[in-house]
Amino acid sequence: MNNIQKELSRLNPWWEKGGQKEIDKKKLISRKKYINRLTTNKKIIDIITGARRVGKTSILYTTIKHLLKKIDQKKILYFTAEIRVLEKLTIHEIISDYMSIFSFSKKDQLFIFIDEIQDIPSWQEEIKYLYDTTDFKIFLSGSSSVLLKKQTAKLTGRFALHHILPLSFSDYLLFTKQKITIKNQWKITEKYLQDGGYPEFVLHKNEESLRQIVESTLYRDLLSLYGIRNPALLKELFAFLCDKITTPVSANRIGKNLKIDTQTAQSYLQYLIDAYLVYPLYKKGSSHRIIKSSLPKYYLGDTGILRVFSLQPRIGHLAENATYLHLLRNFPGERPEIFYDFIDEIEVDFCIKKDFFEVKIGKEITNPLEKLIYITDEIDHKLEVRQKRLGDFLLSE
Repeated sequence: MNNIQKELSRLNPWWEKGGQKEIDKKKLISRKKYINRLTTNKKIIDIITGARRVGKTSILYTTIKHLLKKIDQKKILYFTAEIRVLEKLTIHEIISDYMSIFSFSKKDQLFIFIDEIQDIPSWQEEIKYLYDTTDFKIFLSGSSSVLLKKQTAKLTGRFALHHILPLSFSDYLLFTKQKITIKNQWKITEKYLQDGGYPEFVLHKNEESLRQIVESTLYRDLLSLYGIRNPALLKELFAFLCDKITTPVSANRIGKNLKIDTQTAQSYLQYLIDAYLVYPLYKKGSSHRIIKSSLPKYYLGDTGILRVFSLQPRIGHLAENATYLHLLRNFPGERPEIFYDFIDEIEVDFCIKKDFFEVKIGKEITNPLEKLIYITDEIDHKLEVRQKRLGDFLLSE
């Protein structure tokens, strides 16, 4: 057995008798919403994308664990672009070695899982060839939205893109083994807002891990992807946005605050969006052009990171950010129809179709507008029809 085959055997312990126990040791917690979206019974390429360390690899492993109950374990291949022994090889060479181990052919129904696909040169041509010439079911993961968007152009009509966000509130309860009651709901909800949803932090509470996620994205991923000359400016911009949560911000204003030109501010903003560190929320408009010309608000991809990097991590800002992420999970897509808007000249936090949502934490709600759903930590019985406790809302589908 050559070095490549040895490495593949190490990465796929389920090939050996009793090897399935190795995947059980990972103590995977199923994130059912994402697992259920993967099309394991269809000939389509499932691409899982999202920020670094948000849980993409665990979702791949969970999918493998489910498959092991149904099919021959040798028909499942997993590998990652980050393994040194494999990094100089093409996808074709790796899969050919795998097929030779078990004497498989292109006609066999094999399941191929490739992690961090964006780090493999010309991967899209190889994946397209596999799709067109075999019966393989292919799962991919990647961390760069802009790179994946550009490269998947050659796979049009052949793939489904699944955007992975940090843990939802229901996932958080599973990970922390907690149950909600009326008495403890706000206490647990508040802890979720402060912890955020990065699995590593939720499980181990190492605050340095949140800083490392941001800094490795800024100084490693974006630097290598764009060749940025001033990476420190990215961190300064990110910190600036952390303190402007809930407030519409223009590239011109950012430029003035950071003493850079507007074009540079726009470019650096897009870098942060491409890395899933921030998400823009535009004002509702009658056309896509009008929407894109409005002043966006920027929300972070995780409330734990917001707490760590904000100078004043207010609970109301964390709650509003968590509400946005919850809406984003429930209305996925490249252009989710989530906006902010105005009713009777009063700004409302979120608008989806005909529903309006306003987040209020620890404040009395007076003079409510019609058709407005308030998300609060307390219930005023007079307004109960239009209100939901934040914890209940974050658990809703």
